[in-house]
Order: sequence, then C-alpha cells, then structure tokens
Amino acid sequence: MCYTLESNIDVPMSPTPPRSSPTPPRSPILMDMSDSDPLSPDLNESSLLDPTPIDIPTTVHEVQYKIMFSVHTFVRHEDSTKQVPLVTSMMSRRSKQDYITIFRGILDSLASPPQVQRVVLDYEEATWRAMRIVMSNIKVQGCAFHFTQAVYRHV
Repeated sequence: MCYTLESNIDVPMSPTPPRSSPTPPRSPILMDMSDSDPLSPDLNESSLLDPTPIDIPTTVHEVQYKIMFSVHTFVRHEDSTKQVPLVTSMMSRRSKQDYITIFRGILDSLASPPQVQRVVLDYEEATWRAMRIVMSNIKVQGCAFHFTQAVYRHV
C-alpha cells in the first residue's frame, strides 16, 4: 500500500499493522521558524524532525524499513502549545543522500518556503550534512539534551 502526499512523494506503508509500538524518539531535530502564522499547517514556529528506529522491521517492495523519520511542529494558541506530526517517512538507512531526499521532498511539498532561522540537531553526522546542503542559509546547532546524554554515556 502506498500513500501519496500532495507533492507526489510516495510514502510506502506496511500492509499489516505493527505488532508493537515504536520506540520512543531518540534523535530529535528542532527547527525554529519566525514570522509565521502560528496556526498554519505548513512548517512554521518550531518543527521537530525525528529519525526513530522501529522495533519490528517492515518489508515493503523487498526493502526493509527500520527507521521512521517524522517531522513535527509546535502549534501555539493563546497559552497552550501542542506538538503536531506533519510528515512521516520510512527509511532503510541513515545516509546523507536519504536525508537530502526527504528534506527536499518536504520543502517541495510546502506552498511557500518556511522561514527557518535555526535548526537544532542531535549528533548524527549524515543529518547535519544533509541539512547544510538543503538549507544552507540557516544556523545549525547541536541539541544540549543529546550532548549531555552522550557525555554521561561515556563517563
């Protein structure tokens, strides 16, 4: 089964439901955007990109998808902020070219270019390189949470 987004990006989906829930997010990427309508469905305010490993590999078209990459945005209304998923992509690997394809597909699907000023990433090199190629005019920085986690893991 294949679901097609408005930009003609085909996202293969499993024909059978997963047998267990996915693992919690491990690699968030935060995109801060300014001068946007806070209730717009396009990428605005802050968006979270998350490559999450899936517990059970799903085979579609003879390819094993082991990573679920998703994009989320934070929507504010008055004093309430909610995180809303926007895009999900199944990945078989974490290469720079795969991330470039996903980032370009997301940007091509938007009605207008997002006003991204800063992106906060975990410390996965392929994601950093891809983001710098696709959105070279933004500031890329590391996530403090993941930095602290890495330090404690190696102490």
